[in-house]
Amino acid sequence: SPLLKFLIQGNDDNNLDQKGVLYVCAELAITGVDEDEENWSEDPASVYDTESSWEDDHTALYAESLLETFVENLGGASTLQSIFQLVDILLASPSWQNQRAVLSILERCLAAAPT
Repeated sequence: SPLLKFLIQGNDDNNLDQKGVLYVCAELAITGVDEDEENWSEDPASVYDTESSWEDDHTALYAESLLETFVENLGGASTLQSIFQLVDILLASPSWQNQRAVLSILERCLAAAPT
């Protein structure tokens, strides 16, 4: 439906800068990243854990949670194509924040729509 497409992808009209929920979630996951690279880079890598994962990064954590809720409630068939397009865009940048966002987005998608 047009409303679902608008929610997921935003507005394609170049005159309006209305981003879809998935894009906004990705932006928040990127910009919400704690800039204290030295401190958190010393933490061992681990699989997402609701008790400790990104515990001080409330903005990114909320964005990831919102994205997971959308994928879970709308279903992978409605959302995953747009997410994979977003992943391609984010991976085109060498920024570690973008790469971290991609990993967390894919992890949340797997949790929300495992099949």
